[in-house]
Amino acid sequence: MARIRTIKPEAFVSESLATVSLTAERTFLGLLTQADDQGRLWAGHRQTLPTKCVPERLGEST
Repeated sequence: MARIRTIKPEAFVSESLATVSLTAERTFLGLLTQADDQGRLWAGHRQTLPTKCVPERLGEST
């Protein structure tokens, strides 16, 4: 059964996350929401993972 992954408020005041770029922070938080209980990512996510971690921005084209 799938579980809902949440980001704890402490993530936004983390000293270690404050040292990385906003893109790296957003990628980390996106990966965190996609991993299972052991921190593993499903191999089938290779193609779709980027779209789940970095959503398309309104008004931007690729």
